[in-house]
Amino acid sequence: MSSKRLGLHNVVRGLLFIGIASCSSDPEATMPSPTCSDGIKNGTETDLDCGGGACGKCVDKKACVAASDCSSGACTGKVCAAPSCSDATKNGAETDVDCGGGSCGKCADSRACTTATDCTSAVCSGKICAAPTCTDTVKNGAETDLDCGGTCSPCGLGLSCAMSTDCGTNLCKQGSCQYATSCKDLLAGNPGSPDGMYTIDPDGAGPMAPLKVLCDMTSDGGGWTMVGKGREGWSWVDAGEGTPDEIVSNPATNTVAYLDSAIVAAIVGNPNFMAWNSSLKVHRDSGFNDDYKLRPNAAATFKWSLFADSRHGCAGNAASTFSGTVSGSASPLGLGAFNNNNADLKDFQNTGNDCTRMFTPQWSSHDCKGGWSTGVSCTPTAIAGISNCFMATNEAHCIPHVRVWVRD
Repeated sequence: MSSKRLGLHNVVRGLLFIGIASCSSDPEATMPSPTCSDGIKNGTETDLDCGGGACGKCVDKKACVAASDCSSGACTGKVCAAPSCSDATKNGAETDVDCGGGSCGKCADSRACTTATDCTSAVCSGKICAAPTCTDTVKNGAETDLDCGGTCSPCGLGLSCAMSTDCGTNLCKQGSCQYATSCKDLLAGNPGSPDGMYTIDPDGAGPMAPLKVLCDMTSDGGGWTMVGKGREGWSWVDAGEGTPDEIVSNPATNTVAYLDSAIVAAIVGNPNFMAWNSSLKVHRDSGFNDDYKLRPNAAATFKWSLFADSRHGCAGNAASTFSGTVSGSASPLGLGAFNNNNADLKDFQNTGNDCTRMFTPQWSSHDCKGGWSTGVSCTPTAIAGISNCFMATNEAHCIPHVRVWVRD
């Protein structure tokens, strides 16, 4: 009997065991499917409810296996990294990969932008950084100031510059476009400048207005400024004769024009005429082509007018204040004589009285037409037929065309 009871008990236990095993043999049939909000890292997620493609991207410091798992777009060492300006990913506030947005550097041309501040060119057009131009009203590219300098047109007076070629004034001083005070000043600041017309301001910030002058940048080291020109008819007045424009526009014509003596002194940069150093050059044309580099011997200031020369049958000009002895053959430039202790220097009182002599007072035999006359022994036939040499009918020598230059 007891054996029957034992058998029945084992049968019941076996049936119960089979039933339990049957209920737990398929767990997926009873467990819920993973979701992106179940608070469990499951399914394809790389971290809790994020990553893996099916769920949203993971925030910084969450686990990842690829950049696509991260909201920053950067998966470093299987952890989502915070955006940086060197992660080769457009993230954070960036407007393009690793640039723009304010927190990273500015974007190069053709990169995406939202404002001009995102771009190195400072120009954002159609959400794209535009290349610099010379008309975009922005200082960019190689420009030294707004739309000028560098590869753009030269900058005007007072604008910023890096070198003299950036300037319409042809001179860059201390980072600013300025007018030179003379041709020599311009050549020093802009070596290699060619001969030609330039604007200078002889006294800088002083009351004298800028003016156009002709510069000889090649002869005798260059830097010579033309201050007078013409043939017969020089009046030798300190205030000048003609106009500065006549000197610049018609340097080869016979019409007389020369600058105010105060402007000439300002160009040289030294009001003390005694201190000038071979600063005056007189070039006579018409076959002479003789350059006279002169310096004073007995004068304190530069003056065009010197004395009333009525001794030779002409009324002459009002006398100018002058200390020192004046001879009949003196220069009208405020000089009693010239040093000639250097081979480059000549005087106006050449005793040979030949073609090298320059005699300036007005003579009746020259029809009272002042100029830079030759000496009386200069052979007339040597200059006959030369239009740039004036010759009175009763005179045996002439007044040639001349150009006067200064430099110091």
